[in-house]
Amino acid sequence: MSAPSQSLAGEVRGAAPATTAALPVWRVLGWLVRRELWENRGTYRAPLAIAGVILLGFAISLRHLGEKVGAALAAPTGQQAHLLFAPYGVATAVILFTGVATSMFYCIDCLHAERRDRSILFWKSLPVSDLLTVLAKAAIPMAVMPTIACLAAFATQLLMVAIGSLALLATDLDATTLLKQVPLFQQAPVAIYGMLTLTLWYAPLYAWMVLVSGWARRTLIWTVLPPAALALLEKIALGSGHFAALLKYRFIGSFQEAFSASAQRGGMIDPLTQLEPVHFLASAGLWSGLIVAALLLAGAVWQRRRAQPL
Repeated sequence: MSAPSQSLAGEVRGAAPATTAALPVWRVLGWLVRRELWENRGTYRAPLAIAGVILLGFAISLRHLGEKVGAALAAPTGQQAHLLFAPYGVATAVILFTGVATSMFYCIDCLHAERRDRSILFWKSLPVSDLLTVLAKAAIPMAVMPTIACLAAFATQLLMVAIGSLALLATDLDATTLLKQVPLFQQAPVAIYGMLTLTLWYAPLYAWMVLVSGWARRTLIWTVLPPAALALLEKIALGSGHFAALLKYRFIGSFQEAFSASAQRGGMIDPLTQLEPVHFLASAGLWSGLIVAALLLAGAVWQRRRAQPL
């Protein structure tokens, strides 16, 4: 049994049911989240591993850094920051995407794993509600992974700038060029805002995967098959593609709702000028998605209450 499991079990065994029920909810939820991280270490290690690969690749490319920085500085003034920031922006995007991808894989397996290894029998023996258990699992893609991904992305950017600045010492360029020209601290709020809005937008997708994980034997197939079948059925029977358009909107609609039109055209995102949080919070797609997510998670709670080992 893992260390968090032993600690939580020890707390529960050391108290009468009435005392256990009186434990603060946040304390129980915190232990459950810790247990999820302990038993799914690959989930949070994936963004860190990708960050390490990016740093290794960046270090190998340093021999050409002076040429690239010199070419960027020779460009028109309005394009210099964009050209210099490009590799750092790509690194951030890759790490954040990795966080989203690993969150999806976690959701697909989270309830299925405890049925497969029969640990569900142990967890059901504890006076810990199915609601708290499902909320702890939902907290991984909705809170923990976005935080880890953002921290990993920002730390990677800082290390890239530090390493690049040291590499510029061997050239004729000013070693502080990257510190002056690359707008890391101005772009950090954009990355955090983008990850936050994407996480809220993807809430129904995560919740659907958690629900499927609680009842299906082949979770990946059943995650994809019902939506694809509905879209195909509508196309064949009615000749329309509304459901397919809805799925597409759910996957890519966050950006068009959260950012201005100039950002969507591919221009460099300037903090506080191309972010549209009011428009995002007022969008029907956000709130309808959160309602659907709540219903799906409620279904996952109901399903886990009746789940049996595989």
